[in-house]
Amino acid sequence: MDELWRSDVSRVDLAQGSVEYRCWGPSPHAGPAIVLLHEGLGCLALWRDVPDRLAEITGCGVLAYSRYGYGDSDTIKLPRPLDYMTREARVLAELIERFGLNDHYLLGHSDGGSIAALYAAQTNRPGLKKLILLAPHFFVEPCCVSAITTAREAFEAEGLRERLARYHSHE
Repeated sequence: MDELWRSDVSRVDLAQGSVEYRCWGPSPHAGPAIVLLHEGLGCLALWRDVPDRLAEITGCGVLAYSRYGYGDSDTIKLPRPLDYMTREARVLAELIERFGLNDHYLLGHSDGGSIAALYAAQTNRPGLKKLILLAPHFFVEPCCVSAITTAREAFEAEGLRERLARYHSHE
């Protein structure tokens, strides 16, 4: 829907609540769109200038959003269930449908890459053209468990909570 394609940070209502998003470049009806899926501690704002540069270099429209519980999107009940990435893939499908995206690419980083892969596996959308996956998680690796432990310690005792607070409207 072209009326949703906005260059300022906006919100869109989905089944489970409202998510923040922003668009760059031409509307998806003018050509393909790239959907950005952020990492586990990320959000819309932390993509910084990547979406603008992608739109400029590729000529594609770019849509970035913060998943529920991130950025300024509606919060979710914590702790997240074990199948949260599968659930997020269904939210992604709803978002893509809501925006009326036909030809589109998914660019996902870390958790976002895993969600993009799950979406591709669960959907039969002919409009999905490519996946660009940066460090997705397909199985549990010891180094990832260690990194999560380190991040949790930094969040709880080393000021990471405070540094991330300016990007996320809730804890």
